[in-house]
Amino acid sequence: REMQPADGVVAYDVKSERWTDGFRAQRFVAIPGNGSIQLGDGQQPATYPDGTVFVKHLVRPASAGGTGRAIPAETQLLHYENGRWQPYTYAWNNLVQGDEPYDAVLVDRAGADRQVVYGLDPRQQLQSQSWHFNAENECRLCHNAASGYVLGFNSHQLEGAVQRSATQHVSDQLATLAAEKTITAAARIAKDDPARLVDPTDTTQSLDDRARSYLHANCSACHHPGGNAIVSFYLRRELPFDKLNTNKGTGIGTFGMRNAKLIVPGDPYRSVLFYRMSKLGYGRMPYIGSRVVDSQGIALIEQWIRNLPHKSSDQDSALVRRDSREARLLSQAIAGKQDLSQASAGPMSLLLQSTEGSLALAAAVHAGRVPSGGAQAVYKKSPGDIRGLFETFVPEEARRKTLGPRPQPEQILTLDGDVARGKLIFFSDGARCRACHEVDDQAKSLGTTLRQINRKYPRQSEFLQHILQPSLKVDEAFRAVSIVTVDGQIITGLISEQTDQQVVIQTADRKRIALPKTEIEVMRKSDKSLMPENILSDLTAQEAADLLVYIRSLGASDKP
Repeated sequence: REMQPADGVVAYDVKSERWTDGFRAQRFVAIPGNGSIQLGDGQQPATYPDGTVFVKHLVRPASAGGTGRAIPAETQLLHYENGRWQPYTYAWNNLVQGDEPYDAVLVDRAGADRQVVYGLDPRQQLQSQSWHFNAENECRLCHNAASGYVLGFNSHQLEGAVQRSATQHVSDQLATLAAEKTITAAARIAKDDPARLVDPTDTTQSLDDRARSYLHANCSACHHPGGNAIVSFYLRRELPFDKLNTNKGTGIGTFGMRNAKLIVPGDPYRSVLFYRMSKLGYGRMPYIGSRVVDSQGIALIEQWIRNLPHKSSDQDSALVRRDSREARLLSQAIAGKQDLSQASAGPMSLLLQSTEGSLALAAAVHAGRVPSGGAQAVYKKSPGDIRGLFETFVPEEARRKTLGPRPQPEQILTLDGDVARGKLIFFSDGARCRACHEVDDQAKSLGTTLRQINRKYPRQSEFLQHILQPSLKVDEAFRAVSIVTVDGQIITGLISEQTDQQVVIQTADRKRIALPKTEIEVMRKSDKSLMPENILSDLTAQEAADLLVYIRSLGASDKP
């Protein structure tokens, strides 16, 4: 159900929405007394009266025909109190039958997981999906000083015509907010403003504006110049494409894709950004806030990357072409009216032999060019780097019972692992342990080798804790560092050597880069490990136990 604002509470909407797993967001702001918000202008940050509250209310819409019930999932609050923003989350009791009233309870600071139940039609059986209510520290990953705390209430998101609610359309929201005295003045956004946002679903806007607005809304809270030191590229709208730092590999690995980079102009299927937003499980982006792949967003970003300017004569690889092998095989599968149930033979089976081919196929399913029938069989038979691409097409109850993002150590430690199975997992995944760690060769390993890690953590439980919480305790030598050079280049990794004249960085793709200190504009260390979080999230408890016992077999003897 839609929330109706009380007296003194003002509804507003934003130009470019974040994807919220199929739920629609209603937004409100409340300001005590006669106060007003002064929006930031690019030079000065926004200012807010003490006691200001921002509200985001997430509702599952009723069916397209207007039947059924609109079901609330959660209500998020940001409260400005004594100069500090405090996040709160309320979970709605939506297990509603008949006329039983709705209610919401405050979620514990540690967060929570539950099933959200909704009805598309009162004549049909209720449906559900898993839902994660963020912990307080997860809220602060996006809402922090570097990002400006309040992400959507700014001139670029508020300007122009918006639909504030099902019954209220506003032709000029900034002017309306100023007239309501919610803001002090109505700033104007020039049409050529590089930070200007558009509605990503508005096909009258340019493809580049739509895609960049989508990435800004969904990714730039972390991927911005003031972000954490482990962030190695940017997705802010106002930055030109050549300043995004996406023409490189990624520290988390390339998931089996050949000649991959963060974004490969002309070839979405070797673009790690596109891969990670197309999958579920380990390596998925956005990192928090979503557990359902946005099919419409996938289609938009695929089209955008394919149409990015590129020179076919000046590419790193002949694989990066519009007439790539994947595109040809996909065209054959579509022409033959194949669906995923025919994946055991023909062009579809060839696509599924590689990560990039599987990504092309999954993108076609999202776009509706290939039916999703048979996805469950593909999902069950595929290796880890490919499986996550098809998980979103499989009903939740039919998916593997994986550890998920919040595993408990006892789920793994109570199981007996198998070394042979663990070795298979270790060598079959292109972006897990072996992406960074060698067994013995320190020169090729990012940070310590696996044998050294085993010696450092002789107890099984301590070793597992390091994997599950890599940033809990980070040795100074292994703190991620981010360097911005005077010409705007961003380099992220570990400091390998440092003198009065230069710094040598070992990057996540195992390159060593020597930088004269005269060329370094900014160098900052992170309090987070370069090792990714949730590295076991897409494994079952048994698979995690198998992988653990294999890695332990490479080093010192274990003590319980």
